Amino acid sequence: MGYLTSEVIKRSGVAFGTSGARGLVSVFSKDVCASFAVSFVEVMQRDFEFSCVSVAIDNRPSSPRIASMKSYTGERLVQFLSQSF
Repeated sequence: MGYLTSEVIKRSGVAFGTSGARGLVSVFSKDVCASFAVSFVEVMQRDFEFSCVSVAIDNRPSSPRIASMKSYTGERLVQFLSQSF
């Protein structure tokens, strides 16, 4: 079975609304951050072809932590994408 992003996000307690993911910094684990990234890429692949995704951050305390997960997220993306074809 593949990486179930929806289950990871559901168990995390992080909510997603019109202005993005919302929750305490402490619940944005590596798996939760990777799950949001994988979900985003999966949705975007429905309508667009691309080979790169850029990450931007703002001044909130959680931003550097989330952005620092890029290598871990990359591993999860590779795992997810290799199982989705």
